[in-house]
Amino acid sequence: MLFNKEHFGKPISKELSEILKRNTTSVSRTEVAAKMGIAASTVTAVTFRRISLTWGNHHSIVELMRVALQNAKDQTATYAEDEGYLLDLLESANEEIG
Repeated sequence: MLFNKEHFGKPISKELSEILKRNTTSVSRTEVAAKMGIAASTVTAVTFRRISLTWGNHHSIVELMRVALQNAKDQTATYAEDEGYLLDLLESANEEIG
């Protein structure tokens, strides 16, 4: 199990909170909440460390982690494409100048 009893009754780690905030949106948190049958405010509050992780809300956080992982992968791919495009443009600009 991802979370064990020592994790319950405490906020999620600062690192996990930052990763979830960076890689999810309020819309994705709301979608996860609806899918998991939990209040969106609860998912948000756990994500932002305002309330503790519980047995009742931890499944939604696991699902949110899956969403965050996919978003991180998508962003990495987009950044790589953007980098390639920008490098090509800068190379062309340097050839025109030089």
